[in-house]
Amino acid sequence: MSSRFWLALVGAPILGAAVYAGLTLVSLASVTLPGESPPPLSLVVSGALVGLVFELAVIVPVLFMLRRLRQLRVVSFVLVSSLAWFASCFLLMLLLGVGPSGASATAVVMFLPGLALVLAVWFVGVRGGA
Repeated sequence: MSSRFWLALVGAPILGAAVYAGLTLVSLASVTLPGESPPPLSLVVSGALVGLVFELAVIVPVLFMLRRLRQLRVVSFVLVSSLAWFASCFLLMLLLGVGPSGASATAVVMFLPGLALVLAVWFVGVRGGA
């Protein structure tokens, strides 16, 4: 594997975590008092860990599966990986006891950090010569 692929494996979760932290802080700004929102660093660290686990459990196997099937194209990779992210968010919310409408609303909001993660892996690691 190339150094660009390793850069994508490290950098993509950080990018996804930054998007997650930004979305969370913006959405909490209107409903919390000043000083009550979570520290941005804790949001970035937790988001990066979730992104790294998703990357290793889903994105890398999808990448290798599509390469083996000779179907490694941007559309197939982004579609399969993004759908897996959305399904993971939705199922996690259902397991946490959130109803189906709340789970789908949360999964839609959390889709943007996942899409940032998937696109970063593609454009830095795969397209860059992994």
